[in-house]
Amino acid sequence: MARPQPAGTRPARPEDARGPVRPAGRRGPAVLPPTRPRVAGGGATPARTARAVDAPVAPAVLRRRRIVAVAVLGVVLGVLLGVLAGFAMPLGGAAAAPAPAGTTVTVVGAGESLSDVAGRVAPGSDADAVAGRIRELNELGGPDGSALTPGRPLVVPVPAAAG
Repeated sequence: MARPQPAGTRPARPEDARGPVRPAGRRGPAVLPPTRPRVAGGGATPARTARAVDAPVAPAVLRRRRIVAVAVLGVVLGVLLGVLAGFAMPLGGAAAAPAPAGTTVTVVGAGESLSDVAGRVAPGSDADAVAGRIRELNELGGPDGSALTPGRPLVVPVPAAAG
């Protein structure tokens, strides 16, 4: 039977300070639990490695992996094709030329709008830029060209070769 000790004192032979205590009557080294030998390769034994590699994989898991691989490959190919298409052709197709600098006079046809006139007089140029230039040259007020009437003469920009 152990003797009670006063509060705040330590036992005479703490096991944590000097290791395990030998049983009374024994004179040999302390008996320690058996340990496995340490392996330099991280402890993976051939039996453990073979089990991990040869483990069968469920068909559903294989099917899921195949679907994910195909989806990832499709996304990568789509991005690659998009980048290549961006290099091959600029955004918005062929760049339209700005409004020509020269001017001439034309007559508005029946049912023509300002953008129709712009497309007719400068077919290779940007229609919005040409329409804006026509508004400036003729001092037209509204953005829709509502002041256009059939037969009205308009000063319009024209390419230098045609003028």
